[in-house]
Amino acid sequence: MLQEKEEERVTEMRVGSLVKIFILFLLLERPFHGYGLMKELKARIKGNVNPGQIYPFLSELRKRGLISVSRDGRKKVYSLTEKGERFVSSQLERFGFLVELALKPRLKVCSHCGCRVLDGFVKNGRVYCCRYCAESL
Repeated sequence: MLQEKEEERVTEMRVGSLVKIFILFLLLERPFHGYGLMKELKARIKGNVNPGQIYPFLSELRKRGLISVSRDGRKKVYSLTEKGERFVSSQLERFGFLVELALKPRLKVCSHCGCRVLDGFVKNGRVYCCRYCAESL
């Protein structure tokens, strides 16, 4: 019962900015120290990110038990906990439509079976999802 209440409290946390969403998704990829996280964010969103957008959010995530902090020399390294991974998964479900919207214009249709593919084989100017479909015609 106590764990259920804790899970409810975590899922009620608002993630209302693109920077926060990116922080969560980057931490899902691998652990980061704060400056490395800021550099990666700047590279991926191609814009400015300041420490005031990152460190308060990391502090909130830590208080909620979603990340753990370890030391690498003088640097703090932030990693998602199991609870944090579950939370990020719930956010992926919540914002999955954004991924779909971003990918949809890049999807192509396999010339053989009709499935939608992001990357495929191109043979004689036609797109195929796999080598079996490419060899079938």
